[in-house]
Amino acid sequence: MPFQPKKKICSGCGKESFLWRSNPPTCKDCIGKEKQDSLDGIPPKPRKALQTKPKPRINGKPLHTAIYMAAFGYGDTDFIPSEISGDRCQDVHHIEARGMGGSGKEDRIENLMGLTREEHEDYGDKTQYMAYLYEMHGHEMEANGVKFDKKWINEQIKKYS
Repeated sequence: MPFQPKKKICSGCGKESFLWRSNPPTCKDCIGKEKQDSLDGIPPKPRKALQTKPKPRINGKPLHTAIYMAAFGYGDTDFIPSEISGDRCQDVHHIEARGMGGSGKEDRIENLMGLTREEHEDYGDKTQYMAYLYEMHGHEMEANGVKFDKKWINEQIKKYS
């Protein structure tokens, strides 16, 4: 399937359009107008800065990482093992992806799992591994005395089995 660009809001005129790769992104009409104005000696109008919502953080860590570390009782300098191999955890993975924008509803300990970067790339966001990941994560939480919703985990295992 060929790549289909998405229409976005132009920072120059505010209209929905296909945007140029400028910073901030603008439509072809605004880019053309800016070029013509510069040739006529008219200074460019300041563009609106892109409004991005800051990601929530706790003590400088992404929210999901802070939730995971607190639930398992890990500190900043602790060795955190991967829940699959036992090697050093490098990523806190959302077993079921947050999706675009991430509403935060999936930032619950039952959906957060410590993995190595390689495991994250191999198992992450692949539905054929979801039941396995939830099962492994449930065992890890139980073994470490983490309080969690067993019913929710079991529902996820059934959903992906």
